[in-house]
Amino acid sequence: MLLCLLPLFMSQAGSAHPPAAAASRSPLSLTGAWELFSAPREQLILYQRADGRLLGHMAGSPGLILSAGSLFGSSVTLDFAGLDGGGAFDPGVFHGTLYGALISGTIDSGAGPQAAILARSYAPLVEELWLIAEANSGLSLHASRLTSAGAFFGGAFVGEGQCDFIACGGTLTDWSLSGATHSITTASGGSCPSGGTFSGTFDSTSRQLEGSYNQSSTCGPDVAGRFLAGKLGITTSVATLEVLELLGDFCDALEAESTSAVNHLHSAYLHDGMTRTDWALRFAGWFSGYDSITANAIPRRIITADDGESYPLLATPPRIDWQLLVTGVPIAGGAAEVLLDYKSGTLFEDSLDFLGNEGGAWVIAGNFQSGPLALGMPIAAGDSDLLVFGLWPFGVHGGGHPEGHPGIDIEYKAGAQVLAACDGEVTSIAPNSHFSGRWDVILVPRPGIVVQYDHMGATAAGIAVGSVVVEGQALGWAPAPSPHRTVHLGLRAAGQPISPVDYLSPSGAVIHSALWSTARYMEELVEPLSTNAIEVSFPLTASRSLVSGSLPARLEFTRSDAASDLMTYTLFDATDTAFEVGSVTFSPFKPLAEIDLVPITPGAATRLGVLDIQGSDLWIDWSRGTRPTSLAGASHYSLD
Repeated sequence: MLLCLLPLFMSQAGSAHPPAAAASRSPLSLTGAWELFSAPREQLILYQRADGRLLGHMAGSPGLILSAGSLFGSSVTLDFAGLDGGGAFDPGVFHGTLYGALISGTIDSGAGPQAAILARSYAPLVEELWLIAEANSGLSLHASRLTSAGAFFGGAFVGEGQCDFIACGGTLTDWSLSGATHSITTASGGSCPSGGTFSGTFDSTSRQLEGSYNQSSTCGPDVAGRFLAGKLGITTSVATLEVLELLGDFCDALEAESTSAVNHLHSAYLHDGMTRTDWALRFAGWFSGYDSITANAIPRRIITADDGESYPLLATPPRIDWQLLVTGVPIAGGAAEVLLDYKSGTLFEDSLDFLGNEGGAWVIAGNFQSGPLALGMPIAAGDSDLLVFGLWPFGVHGGGHPEGHPGIDIEYKAGAQVLAACDGEVTSIAPNSHFSGRWDVILVPRPGIVVQYDHMGATAAGIAVGSVVVEGQALGWAPAPSPHRTVHLGLRAAGQPISPVDYLSPSGAVIHSALWSTARYMEELVEPLSTNAIEVSFPLTASRSLVSGSLPARLEFTRSDAASDLMTYTLFDATDTAFEVGSVTFSPFKPLAEIDLVPITPGAATRLGVLDIQGSDLWIDWSRGTRPTSLAGASHYSLD
């Protein structure tokens, strides 16, 4: 259990039944913000539904959610769930009694109850949500920084699926600012207590925080390195409570089978072609076909504003990441059925994520798009080049991206234009951090989606931050060669990289297919697809089985690590028994790619080969004497 994320429930000295405090605005209501009685560092914001069930948000603790809660009479129950870099954990259940503006009780996470006292809070806090990444490995943390009147108040962090960078999770003991300089310290408990310090400078142009970090642990050597960080967005105590009210009232209306449920959607709601009327008809179907409808919401992350410092690749419009589970009992009888199990985080399944403000109240807004995302290619037919690779695909590990290539790279001929792949607004134009004289342009086509064009040449006349462009419009020019004229096309949803290839329009797919047919790159033997998996482990092996021809029944190519082009091969006979293992020399940058298979076990003469790879298909021929000059006699293999 990540105890460092639970200072809100630390054991408190004193009476188990404190004297009554000044009455809150609603003595038997938990709606509002609460803090640890003696040492506040986080804020628990609660909204009480009509029947006493509670929705909550743990501001300052990105690893904790309130999975269930209730107030019956004066008895309070809060059931928490947790997730950090090591996976899910059980923070425990709080049981207490409401005494006006105080709640006295205990929390038990399996080690026995610990006393805890919560006090009602009226402190107007701001919650900043950050992503902090180790510059070389790409390992990252999610951090929540709380401020009060601009001063650091508290917060915490959790590893994003990992514990190697700083810790699985822990508290922010400080995050202070002096001009553009950020100084951050962390502390983590558990079996290996550790600490971290970060010192970085915020660049107001790129909106990125960059600097150095030091990591110390009682279980290993100190580690130092570079980090990058970007802000996703912010929310406030007041706005968070208003969003919880929206979700709670929406659920109450669904359970009451009220036509007012649809009023919690924007009057102009539209999401990928789905309208508010479509939702109203769906609700009506539930109400007419089911009784005993229950609707339960679990908020996970709330963003209600961009303070102008959000990192362009991570910035998002107001949104809520949450789960909504709706069940009902068929009128004809039987067991309860799931009517809706909505979970944020499923790619492009975000119809209830985006927030808007209408009539002074938060509503669910949709993305205001009439259809699903469809991208063209950022290059005109005939404007490509093949100086080196032509097109370098998504997910490949190498070429400066050991973490996996988060887009596709396209070679342009001299003087070619870089085109907008879709309609949208230019939200950022910044110098590229790796290539002098090149530019990164970010285009937002719809809420939560970012299209990036990295290391471009000069931007076109009239293109500036705030420009609204249409698909096919020139954004700028291909860069000068170094050694090739390459532009990176990236696509991100809620900050996460996804393959643009999977969302190409028919016309975009035609151009991509033409480029892909001539693509060639060092990693192609083991990562041959136009969309390769980013989350892989090394050594990485690609296995292929014989479709036709006279060569061995199966072959494997293995790449040792993401930072090296060293590869080995293994040949298998018809019984799938390995009979030869050796090293590989691969030369893809020729009109006909060449490969040398140098046997190690058993020792023998080198197999001199030629090959062509087209996605999952491989054509290869070899000889121990003279290298073939064509693929006329090649064997055909398919990726397993």
